[in-house]
Amino acid sequence: MKKRILITLFILSLLIFQVSALQINSAKQTYNQGETFIATLQGNILEPINKEDVGFYEAHVQKPFEYNLLKINDIYYIYAVIPYSQKNYNLRIEDVYFKENNEFKTETLQFNFTTNNLTADFYVILNTVITNKNFTIDIYNNLNSQLNVNYEFEGKQFSVNLPSQELKKVTIDTDSIISTKISTLVFNTVNTQYSIPVQVI
Repeated sequence: MKKRILITLFILSLLIFQVSALQINSAKQTYNQGETFIATLQGNILEPINKEDVGFYEAHVQKPFEYNLLKINDIYYIYAVIPYSQKNYNLRIEDVYFKENNEFKTETLQFNFTTNNLTADFYVILNTVITNKNFTIDIYNNLNSQLNVNYEFEGKQFSVNLPSQELKKVTIDTDSIISTKISTLVFNTVNTQYSIPVQVI
């Protein structure tokens, strides 16, 4: 009986450690080709993470992903455009210095993900998520036909028509926001959706 209790406590301690361990988070591990990859990192990170610390790899070879690293409050957001190929990749953040369980640690964090044989309707390119004025976001239509993309911000709904396989700039109006807040910007079609936090100052 005592042995069983000890084993149970050991398993619980392992589970608690796994939950508390600093890690890269994403809503899914399988992405469509041409989709916007979104991941977050949050914890007691003691030194700033720079874009140069982030890389995307196939096996041990770094790949030239189009990506950006942005931060709102204490949360880092990694955005990238998934290549048009069906492969296994991993996102790597080098030498993250943080404090956890009262210990100072430096670790390289990884997140493994795959791409399937489907293609996302569109992707978005993010250059900023903190602003004090109106801003633009680039949207690219992956399809061989025109595409209507709906988007919503601050309770207002809009739509934009994208020509086949072309990039279009969409202006997001922040004039109605009178105090600093974090709002969610949502883009969607029937098959593809992105929810993007934006801090308006």
